[in-house]
Amino acid sequence: MKESKDVTILAIESSCDETAAAVVRNGREVLSNVISSQIDLHKLYGGVVPEIASRKHIEKINQVIEEALKEAGKTLDDIDAIGVTYGPGLVGALLVGVAAAKAIAWARKIPLVGVHHIEGHISANYIEHPDLEPPFLCLVASGGHTHLVKVEDYGKYEILGRTRDDAAGEAYDKVARAIGLGYPGGPKIDRIAKEGNPDAVKFPKAKVDGAEYDFSFSGLKSAVLNYINGCKMKGESFDPADLAASFQKAVVEVLVGNSMKAAEELGISKFAIAGGVASNSALRAAMIEACEKRKMKFYRPSPILCTDNAAMIGAAAYYEYISGARAGLDLNAVPNLNWENAEMNKDKMEKSYCTAIVLAAGSGKRMGTTTHKQYLLMGGHPVLFYSLRTFQESEFIDEIILVTGKDEQEYCRKEIVDQYGFTKVSRIVEGGAERFNSVWNGLQVIKRKGYVYIHDGARPFIDEGIIERAYECVCKSDACIAGMPVKDTIKIVNERQRVESTPDRATLWAIQTPQVF
Repeated sequence: MKESKDVTILAIESSCDETAAAVVRNGREVLSNVISSQIDLHKLYGGVVPEIASRKHIEKINQVIEEALKEAGKTLDDIDAIGVTYGPGLVGALLVGVAAAKAIAWARKIPLVGVHHIEGHISANYIEHPDLEPPFLCLVASGGHTHLVKVEDYGKYEILGRTRDDAAGEAYDKVARAIGLGYPGGPKIDRIAKEGNPDAVKFPKAKVDGAEYDFSFSGLKSAVLNYINGCKMKGESFDPADLAASFQKAVVEVLVGNSMKAAEELGISKFAIAGGVASNSALRAAMIEACEKRKMKFYRPSPILCTDNAAMIGAAAYYEYISGARAGLDLNAVPNLNWENAEMNKDKMEKSYCTAIVLAAGSGKRMGTTTHKQYLLMGGHPVLFYSLRTFQESEFIDEIILVTGKDEQEYCRKEIVDQYGFTKVSRIVEGGAERFNSVWNGLQVIKRKGYVYIHDGARPFIDEGIIERAYECVCKSDACIAGMPVKDTIKIVNERQRVESTPDRATLWAIQTPQVF
């Protein structure tokens, strides 16, 4: 992919808690890379506070752009295109960068290029390694993402594996908080782990059945928390350094193991890492060793390019720009921006219409309260709020039908739907005596053909990842349902409460929602 003349791009990144701007020439030459970090500010709260992050971006965005141009010795007259991260990330934070980029593009009549944040991380390797060309395999590990990606060409990707729950960086932050290290967790665990014994505690390393390249760190995080709580209950002490080292070893072994397995099976000779976790010293050392053992070329960015920065966005924007990609002034922030059909921002598959039927007609008798369980407050909001918010924000869901208890429609409309701006809720209908009656009532008012998500409103922890995986599955299999492998031992009993048999736990799943068909 060649360009006849130099292309200079002004890049902007504001997806989380770094306000950044850079000037990049021809995708690989960084003329400036200015980052205004908010880490010290968010340390006070133990993690990133979205509203505070957004306000700080507003304060800093013009300053970092001006500084980036000055450091590069350029003016806006020298800029050929504006590249900007438009997702995924914190919606308020993204909007600041997108608004700034669109304003400059409009005022100066400069082409605008939207960049997927993960594509930016991958492209950081192009800056450091002039010899790196696709195809290659890349592990993207950060606070919000853990993806194993085959880079087939510039701007062309195949996702081989992804996290099923917590991202690696998220697990680092949560474990660090539990140990008492504070925020940001990744660098602090990396530092203290050097003083500990990585074999002090044997933590689990999850394997995902049927998806050998996928990752799961939620169980590992829970195992660490359970270990800490167990020590406290027994009045025993634990060594934070040993715990950090043992946790880190489990994470690194999974990241390296899945990556090398994919590289070997696909016959790929070039491997790269990217994202905030890619700056972890233990991961870098283990990847170097694994690649040398297999005679693979290993590429990694400098730590400054592993964190969120605008130089990587400029690199990605360059290859998008010369391929002809252009964004309109209607470009918007997409906090849950996904890779559809293993491609980012291009050649998207035509999506079927999707309706979510959210059931909120239960009485919650088992909760032992007069307030129905879906209306109980959790974190200052009704439980029902969280599932409705997820469907409202999902790019896969086009319409929501809310099914409530008798005489509760008006309450739900005023106190929940209108109160929180859930514009996708098209109908609120009364439920029936049993759950299947409520489902039937919701199905009766669907006006458009397509897929239907049936979800219990009292289950607040559904996320965009579950919605996306369900969509992918229903497109292939016509019907699917969310579930979890059973961890408890199950007994089959007769009418006299006598145990007759013990089914194999490996064959049992606890079924949840959504149900999709």
